[in-house]
Amino acid sequence: MTLPLMEADDEELITLDEAKLWLRIDHDHEDNLIRFLIESARQYLRDATGREWSRANTTARIAMLALIADAYENRELTVGRNSTKDLRPAIQSIIAQLQYAPPPGESESGEEG
Repeated sequence: MTLPLMEADDEELITLDEAKLWLRIDHDHEDNLIRFLIESARQYLRDATGREWSRANTTARIAMLALIADAYENRELTVGRNSTKDLRPAIQSIIAQLQYAPPPGESESGEEG
């Protein structure tokens, strides 16, 4: 499935329409919940990496979509495998990759570019 880049503010990593497409939701009944999950995922990513991300960073975008899907599909308040605090290894790996990525506009050598 190819997720197209949709028109959005520079501030918006994931739009409501993108999240709904990712979640395969074609109704509007849960829009407020999905907006909440988008903001929660953005905050989680910011807290986990100490950075704000732009739409240009596809790794950050896929991490957000994975976090949104995980929270949407695992709503129970349990501790263990289904807890959002115990993230799947793939999501943990994506976030670790973002934690060690050079800041936007800086090359791997540390030079601005």
